[in-house]
Amino acid sequence: MNKNKIDINVRTRQALKTDAAAIASLFWDHLESNPEYISHGEIQMGVALDPDTLAPEGRRIWKTYLERCIADEDGLVAVAYNSGGIVGFAILTVAEDEGRRFGVLNDILIYRDYRGWGFGKELLAACFGWLRGLEIDSCFLESGRGNHAAHAFFEKHGFRLISHTFGRVINQSSGNLFPKKTKK
Repeated sequence: MNKNKIDINVRTRQALKTDAAAIASLFWDHLESNPEYISHGEIQMGVALDPDTLAPEGRRIWKTYLERCIADEDGLVAVAYNSGGIVGFAILTVAEDEGRRFGVLNDILIYRDYRGWGFGKELLAACFGWLRGLEIDSCFLESGRGNHAAHAFFEKHGFRLISHTFGRVINQSSGNLFPKKTKK
């Protein structure tokens, strides 16, 4: 898309209940065309059946999750927007382990036509500012194994790879959630 034809002024704000449909649509449209975005989070919540397959009820499940996140006063859903509407979002929660609180960046996504123009950077700044206000000094995220463009973005903004996530089916009657990929 031509930058001269669209408003690229970078703005962020906290999401409103009325933003849920636009955010959910942005997320699902991206997920349908980019299965590399699928991570264990989408599988755990039932949005995806495995790392390559979306669940039939996934759209509804994720929108319900999003609406709960927007209503949660202990978390942050931030949106990036311009005069044309919402172009991206971030979902941030706070977790605690043995008394140590930390941020969890559950999702961050910028509409493909607006990537590279500063919207993601501003969403991260909003998330980090919110965490600093809570005196939280660290933030973690997980990302789909093939989501390489996002991985580069995260590293550019100070995140470092510190672990890999593995999954295994325990109850075989539930099917093979994690099929082995065959080499082409």
